Amino acid sequence: MIALEAQVEIKQESAQAARSEDMGRKKMSIAQKTIQGKVLSAEDNTPLPGVNVVVKGTTTGTVTDMQGNYQIVSNSNAPILVYSFIGLKTEEVKADNQSELNVKLESDVAQLSEVVVTGYSSSGIESNHQPILKLAEPVGGRKAYDQYLKNSLRYPQEALASKIKGKVTIQFTVKTDGSLGEFNVLKGLGYGCDEEVVRLVQEGPKWQPTTEDNVAVESEVKVRMKFALPN
Repeated sequence: MIALEAQVEIKQESAQAARSEDMGRKKMSIAQKTIQGKVLSAEDNTPLPGVNVVVKGTTTGTVTDMQGNYQIVSNSNAPILVYSFIGLKTEEVKADNQSELNVKLESDVAQLSEVVVTGYSSSGIESNHQPILKLAEPVGGRKAYDQYLKNSLRYPQEALASKIKGKVTIQFTVKTDGSLGEFNVLKGLGYGCDEEVVRLVQEGPKWQPTTEDNVAVESEVKVRMKFALPN
């Protein structure tokens, strides 16, 4: 009787060990893959903060930081990452054996404008703390702002007469109270186009400031507008 009980106990232990081994194999088959990288503007190679990075077909996603860096974890061995940002073309990139993916996003030819927060003044919290950052944006959101710029643009007569076309890039500061200041033209066309983009921003919707751990901080914003001659 004792020998029989011992034999049954050994069989039970063997079955449990087999189940544990099978579960271990299943866990290994869905090993997580970590991918990191940087997202840049194809136009001037500047970092793009606020870009959405999502594993295609899932709800797993992240957003690039102020330096354009991101890190995302996937349960797939070869995930497809989708990079999207208002005013830029959406890109899909398959990550086969890569653990690092750097991507450049091009301007969407169908979009007239592009809005990017390029920097902010940190509140000075200790360096080992990862703050919760919410980037400045126009009241009403980026899509509504893009529509405002499109509908409100007045092509300067001087530029039309001289058949001037191209892009104007300006930079300005969003202060802690949401007011705007320190306008600079980074890339201009002249013929009244530069002044028109500044006018659009100054007369447009108010802005919500960047916040770091719910504390408002100053930030710099870059707006790029395209002037295309009418057909």
